[in-house]
Amino acid sequence: MASETIEIKKEFLYELVEDIEKLQAELETILNPDWEKAINDAISEVEEGKLVDRSELEKLWKERHV
Repeated sequence: MASETIEIKKEFLYELVEDIEKLQAELETILNPDWEKAINDAISEVEEGKLVDRSELEKLWKERHV
C-alpha cells in the first residue's frame, strides 16, 4: 500500500516537472520575441525542406539575430 502511494506521488512529480518545463519554454518565447522569431524561422525552413544540422542552424540564427 505505501509503495503504491510512493509510486503515484513519483508519477505526479514527474508530470509536474514536465509541466513546469513546458511553461518555462513558453515564458521564454513570450518574453523574448527574437527567440520566438528564430524558432518560427527554423520551423519554416524545416517545413520548406531545407533541413539543416544543429551547427548550420546555430550559424544561421547568429547571422540573422546577433
